[in-house]
Formats: sequence, structure tokens, C-alpha cells
Amino acid sequence: MINQIPQHEFIQRVKSLQEKMKKENLDVIITFGDEAEPQYVRYFSDYWPSFESAGVF
Repeated sequence: MINQIPQHEFIQRVKSLQEKMKKENLDVIITFGDEAEPQYVRYFSDYWPSFESAGVF
């Protein structure tokens, strides 16, 4: 079983990303992950794509 990431951790990750986006004048970040490399999607959603691809907008 894959451990779930605590909600407070997600809040911190999103705040940090929003600060970086503001500094870089970015409106959107898109991440992609699949079964072989799920880390980018999981980092912001705690979703682990298996047998499929996923994106977080």
C-alpha cells in the first residue's frame, strides 16, 4: 500500500508553487506522470497513476 501524503503537506506545496509562479509571472503549471514516473503528479495530487497517464493542471 502506498502511504498517503498529509493534507498540510499539500497546502505547503501549493503555497510554495504559487509563490514561485508569481515571481516568474506564470498563470498555469501543467504536470504529467505515468506508471513509470508518477512523482510529478503525486507531488501535487497524491494520485499514483498505474496502467495509465495523468496530468495535474
